[in-house]
Amino acid sequence: MLDQAILFALVASVLGGAVFAKAAHAATITVTTTVDELADELNVPTCSNKDYNGGAGISLAEAICLANNNGAGSNTITLPAGIYTFTKWPLADFISSTILINGAGALSTIVQANANPDAGGTRLFRISGPGGNLTINGLTVRNGRCTGTGGCLTHPQHGGGIFNEGSLTVTNCTFSGNSSTAGNGGAIYSSGSLTVSNSTFSSNHVADYGGGGAIFIYSGTASVSNSTFYANAALGDGAGGGGNGGGIFNGGTLSLVNVTISANSVAGTGNGGGIFNNGTLNYTNTISANSTGADCYNFATIGTNTRNLVEDNTCSPYVSGDPNLGPLTDNGGPTQTMELLKSPSLSPAIDAGTNSGCPATDQRGVSRPQGQICDIGAFEVPAEVIYSNGFESL
Repeated sequence: MLDQAILFALVASVLGGAVFAKAAHAATITVTTTVDELADELNVPTCSNKDYNGGAGISLAEAICLANNNGAGSNTITLPAGIYTFTKWPLADFISSTILINGAGALSTIVQANANPDAGGTRLFRISGPGGNLTINGLTVRNGRCTGTGGCLTHPQHGGGIFNEGSLTVTNCTFSGNSSTAGNGGAIYSSGSLTVSNSTFSSNHVADYGGGGAIFIYSGTASVSNSTFYANAALGDGAGGGGNGGGIFNGGTLSLVNVTISANSVAGTGNGGGIFNNGTLNYTNTISANSTGADCYNFATIGTNTRNLVEDNTCSPYVSGDPNLGPLTDNGGPTQTMELLKSPSLSPAIDAGTNSGCPATDQRGVSRPQGQICDIGAFEVPAEVIYSNGFESL
């Protein structure tokens, strides 16, 4: 078997000087092509015995394979701006090592199964437990699709975007158009450790009796902060049956801090258009509103419950009623957000949160608090400045 240093030197020469540098048990690899090459030739689950050839350069699939083969240590994959489409069975997306994938921003770096959300036939990433540890930063993950057969090689019915049995960290990312048509977790299915911050989940769904249109937490721990969930759905079976948790289904221990959850839905017999809790829910400074089905349905335990706004008054919030949210749009920052509006009436979420545990910035990177107290939700409204001439500026 080749020594690691010899292997990396060989790959570099064969791939025509592809960009990566090896430190002791760690690698930095730069993806140099958007072509999804050779994914079907990789062995499962270790990507070992790979017959590397030149092709168009280092693909994302090949970069993940190299990182997995590098042994202990943290590996960084630099993913430049571009659209990276998985067209083959996802044998290279199996994360069995510690990998950080750095994109150029959610608007610029897109990883997808297909340009059409209803045509994708594969999920995008699977993190194995206990050794798999994936961090993604500055990406859009879109149109992954698990149908129970085909391109979702293991657990083929769950986790249209990502299936996590290890550790997954998501920052500054967008998940859109991902689906599981025969299982749970349209965007993410997690039974390990999950951390999400400064990210947006929109228009992801599950069907039949599946739960968690955006995120399904089967077990383990999950922490979500400064993030927005919009128009995710548990669509049901079309005949009156339905799953739970249009936005989030929790069966583990879930922490929500300054999260905005709006316009998510369940169908048929489903419950919890925004949140369905079947584990332990700890939530602070969080909005859940405008749901089809209860904004928050609790079937188990609510632990921490501090300064939350739930429009229909479910899950014992601090305040209820319409949060007066703007549309999901570009309000600045790396991902789309929903503004707290001041007209036609002042949003009751403004200056209504708690400063204890409030993140230092909002989802866009605007400092908190702008006034004396943090706002509820992922968006912090800029403070008004009153000048001596009586005019105000936002």
